[in-house]
Parts: sequence; C-alpha cells; structure tokens
Amino acid sequence: MSTPMTVEVYYDFYCPFAYEAANWLRDVKERLGDDVTFEWKAFPLEQVNSTRGPEWTVWGQPESVQSFTRNQFAAVYAAEKQGDEAADRFRTALFALHHEQGKVPGKRETLIEAATEAGLDIEQFTRDFADTSLWERIGQEFLAGQAKGVFGTPTLVFPNGT
Repeated sequence: MSTPMTVEVYYDFYCPFAYEAANWLRDVKERLGDDVTFEWKAFPLEQVNSTRGPEWTVWGQPESVQSFTRNQFAAVYAAEKQGDEAADRFRTALFALHHEQGKVPGKRETLIEAATEAGLDIEQFTRDFADTSLWERIGQEFLAGQAKGVFGTPTLVFPNGT
C-alpha cells in the first residue's frame, strides 16, 4: 500500500461553501479510500473578518466572552478525543444542523445535538469540551493557514503546497 496523500482543509462551520466542500470531500474519500486523508483545520471567519485590531483573537478571549466560533472548533477537538471517525461524524452532523436546519453551530445545545447524532459519549464530550486549553489550537491552525496563504474557507492545501 502506498502512502496516502494528505490534504489540509481549512474551514469554518458558518461558511456555506465549506459545507458543500465537506459533502464533496466525503464523496472523494469514498472513491479514493485509503489513498487520501483530509486534515481539517480551523480557520475562523470571525477572526478573518474582525475589525478589532491585530491583537484581538477568537482563541485569546477570556471564558466570559461568548464565542460561537471558538465553541464550534473546541467541540471538534473534543470529538477527536473519541477518534478520527467520531470527529468526522461530528463535523458532518454539525454542518448539517447549521446548513440544513438553520441551527447556530456554536450554541451548546447544537453541539450536544451534533455529538448525540454522531454517537459520541456525551459525558466524555462535555468534559473534553470544557477544556479551555483546546482554544490555543484554533490559533495555531489559523496562523499556520495564513502562513500558507489561506485567506478564506474552504481552502485545500495539497502536499506540494498548492
């Protein structure tokens, strides 16, 4: 078996184009199987579109500052703790809840609903989601994306950097 091609996917749940890309990538994965893997990377549009200055970050705000954007990515990281397939099911469910049913993807009720639909252990998910150290990863992925030229979602970055 050859080494699979790994494609980074920069996304935000609010983006309708990222939702369509996620559906398309699911079809690509079905066709190519183990020949391709997708690494999903946070690229919060709230950060991209912020007018609050360069020092303000979605991931650097205190807990008292509500951020549905921060919540959605922290929830994905919490789902990942139950395995890659669990995270894929969670992402699929959360995209669908927002783009098909109009639910806010970062609201706690929506996140629990997506976790339930994905078959996650809700107790573990809730515990892992509460870990605010997960927020730092949002920034790491966002800044890594910017360094690669990412400026919007969805953006696919292939192994050769294109």
